[in-house]
Amino acid sequence: MYLKRIELQGFKSFADKTVIDVHQGITGIVGPNGSGKSNISDAIRWVMGEQSAKALRGGKMEDVIFNGTQKRRPLGYAEVTMTFDNSSGFLPSEYAEVEITRRVIRSGESEYIINRAPCRLRDIHELFMDTGMGRDGYSIVGQGKIAEIVSQKGDERRGVFEEAAGISKYRYRKQEAERKLAHTEENLVRVRDVLAELETRVEPLRRQSEKALQFLDLREELKGIEVSALLEIIDTKQAQAAEAAEKFAAASAQLDDIKARHGEANARSEAVYESIREKDTEIDKVREELSLAEAAASAVDSERTVIENNIENVKENLIRTRLDLENWDRREQGLRAGLEAEIAETARLEALLAAGETRLDELESRLREATREMAARNNDLEQARGEAAELERKKTEAQTRLEGIDTLKQTYEERRCAIDGEIEAARGEAAELAAQAEKLEEDRETAAANRAALAERLESAAASAAGLNAGMQSKKEEYNNAVSALGEKRARLNMLRDMERSLEGYAHSVRELVADHKSRKYRGNIVGVLSKLIRTEKNYITAVEVALGGAMQNIVVNTEADAKEAIEYLKKNRKGRVTFLPLTTQQGRRLDGEQRLMASKGAVAVAADLVTCEPQLRGVVEALLGRTLIVDNLDNANRIAKENKYRFKIVTLDGELLQPGGSITGGSINKSQALLRRGEEIESLDKECAALEKTADEADREIDELAEKTAAANGEMEELRSALANTDRELSELGAAAEMKRSLLKVTGERVEKLEAEKEELALRSLNADRDKDEINALIHG
Repeated sequence: MYLKRIELQGFKSFADKTVIDVHQGITGIVGPNGSGKSNISDAIRWVMGEQSAKALRGGKMEDVIFNGTQKRRPLGYAEVTMTFDNSSGFLPSEYAEVEITRRVIRSGESEYIINRAPCRLRDIHELFMDTGMGRDGYSIVGQGKIAEIVSQKGDERRGVFEEAAGISKYRYRKQEAERKLAHTEENLVRVRDVLAELETRVEPLRRQSEKALQFLDLREELKGIEVSALLEIIDTKQAQAAEAAEKFAAASAQLDDIKARHGEANARSEAVYESIREKDTEIDKVREELSLAEAAASAVDSERTVIENNIENVKENLIRTRLDLENWDRREQGLRAGLEAEIAETARLEALLAAGETRLDELESRLREATREMAARNNDLEQARGEAAELERKKTEAQTRLEGIDTLKQTYEERRCAIDGEIEAARGEAAELAAQAEKLEEDRETAAANRAALAERLESAAASAAGLNAGMQSKKEEYNNAVSALGEKRARLNMLRDMERSLEGYAHSVRELVADHKSRKYRGNIVGVLSKLIRTEKNYITAVEVALGGAMQNIVVNTEADAKEAIEYLKKNRKGRVTFLPLTTQQGRRLDGEQRLMASKGAVAVAADLVTCEPQLRGVVEALLGRTLIVDNLDNANRIAKENKYRFKIVTLDGELLQPGGSITGGSINKSQALLRRGEEIESLDKECAALEKTADEADREIDELAEKTAAANGEMEELRSALANTDRELSELGAAAEMKRSLLKVTGERVEKLEAEKEELALRSLNADRDKDEINALIHG
């Protein structure tokens, strides 16, 4: 296994995609300081899972992304891929080449990829465990790493040797197994707690299951009875259907007659509609012809406008053509005049050339004669010419030096003038650069102020978003709690309603008679079961139910005849016994000395006074509860019973019962079988469900509002982050521009100093040239 290739894009200084092929053997990367050599080792360390930005020579992980230059914009992500040759199967992977990729986006998102498949950082750690190339491996040895390993303590140095020895994988597996065992132990503790909690519910659930099975059996029996009743109803309905069919046939005959008359009316109406459609067609044709005429007129107008424009263009072109022709005529006349002048000049020059040639012949003959004469005088003049030539040479040299001095002095003066211009221009340029630098500093200060304001707004927006998120989480928790509680309440309410509908807890005979009355199998008059006709406050339910006892399941009827008819029905169908309370026979009786009894310590009220019902049922309530006293506790009940010689019934709020004669009944009460409590609980659950629904709806609405506000706040944060990034970039650009202007200003100042020094040197040289010129003039004239 060896490293084959490294691909970098957007990582630190590698703005463009860069591929480094690593061949077998030793590969070295050389270059000057600052060329990015260390960035390659940082890239290797980073792709292997390094999480410390400080170890990568940065302040935060986004610093590894190419941050841009003055001529190039920053990139939005960084990506590094390392390709390993795994043909030997050294790495635990089925691929012959293993590619490890890490990518980070400027927004902070990061991902790891193995062979183009997303993975976890943990997968990369496990892949390279015991290979020496992991995050904490010894394959990357940076500056000072060896000294750090040597200076470490024994326990710290042990990790390096364990990695080299290949046992870190087993240590990691051991730690992972211990962590999973601890987690499993915690789960077992929670499971034991759950089992202990559930064991307490098993027995009640078993009893409820038995009752549910009994309910299912009884419901199946009820279904059979209902089917029988439905068959009887079907027979009745079939007879009614036959009668309705006869009526339908007669109505159909009448309908056919009406349809025939309706058809005639439709025919007449259709004829009228046809004539209207013909008129509409004629109107549409006229409108179409009118539209075509208008379109033709519009086209003619457009064509006329185009022709008029073309005529105007032709006129303008004709005028321009005429002017061009006049110009060309004038140019032609001028060219002809020039041509004639050239021809005349050519003739004159040809005449002059002929005369010159004649004159040249004459001069050549004279020159030959002069040459012969001068040849005779050459010997005499040779010596004089030598002396004259020497003097002439010296004079020429002196004049040449004077001319050179004058030229040099003139050059000095011109250069001094040019230097003055350059100095002036450089000083103007320096002033302009200073002004530009000052303007850039002001812009930078303004941008810094804007950045501070943006940062403050971003912090405020982040705080607002955090508050909104917290509020939304709170509302979601409130909504979930309300929904959970609502589900539990509804389940309980549905169960109680099912029990109420099926009369769960009532005697079999009562259920049978009420069911038969509902299904119309029994057609007698029944007002209802007493427990469903009365109500009391929650605090008095137990006392009232104990006071009524079995009378809770008594059935209220209007008259004795209704009671007799119901009893005969129960006997005939063998459906058990029921106690009936005829309204005509129930006369209420009150306690003797009621006012005195109510003044006794612990007395609450006469039981009948704690019950609400319809006015016609008041006699039944008085008959059953008018001579029953409700007392707060058993001690006061015993005292009041003794004082009144056990002459009437006394019930405590907790349900202890003192019968006339002195017997006492008490103990625990199965509240789930309380018939009055069931009705009260159904009403209470209805209200609680309505309140929970309202709470859930309000929470859901507030969640939607908070979600919209959160989305708006997040959008504002994104805009502010983008604006802040732009401002940071602008600050960087302004700082770089200001620094460049200051550098140019410094260079310009140095150039001015050099020009002034050069000007002084030229003045000195001009003075020296004047002295040399005076000396040469003195030699020439001397």
